Amino acid sequence: MAIKYVLGIQSFASHDTGASIVRLDTKDNSIKYVCISEERLIRKKYPYTFPIHSINYCMEYFKIKNINKIDLIVSDWIKVKRWHRSGPSYNYSMFDYYKEKLKFDEKKIIQIDHHLAHAASTFYTSEFKESAILIVDGLGSDLETTTFYQGKGNKIGLIEKFKEQ
Repeated sequence: MAIKYVLGIQSFASHDTGASIVRLDTKDNSIKYVCISEERLIRKKYPYTFPIHSINYCMEYFKIKNINKIDLIVSDWIKVKRWHRSGPSYNYSMFDYYKEKLKFDEKKIIQIDHHLAHAASTFYTSEFKESAILIVDGLGSDLETTTFYQGKGNKIGLIEKFKEQ
């Protein structure tokens, strides 16, 4: 198949939920994408909801009618690296219920470190070939608050990470 779709979402209850889809054309190596925050669609700041509207918006943008057409789902993790009941403030009825009902193929799900997701979003969209990357966040994977990375070529390497007590 020449076209691949990657869906990016948060897997835990957060004030900044949203979704993105990256469309990769393997024939001509072109990339197109769409992304949106849930609050823009439901008109409520800090919604703490599963981004079902954002997912739907992104799927409609690319005219994807079935979630099974998604080739890969990439999500971050915070407290525990698992898809169901993964966050410190999850609401089962809003998050895990949707995950179960959408029936994502769990073999298609990759969970990445929260701070690495931030680092990748800045480094890979920049034009830098080499860069120091600093992520300072209230809550990252494994409760990290500050993480240093080095971006070089097409790789991001961890230098050091800190947790606030």
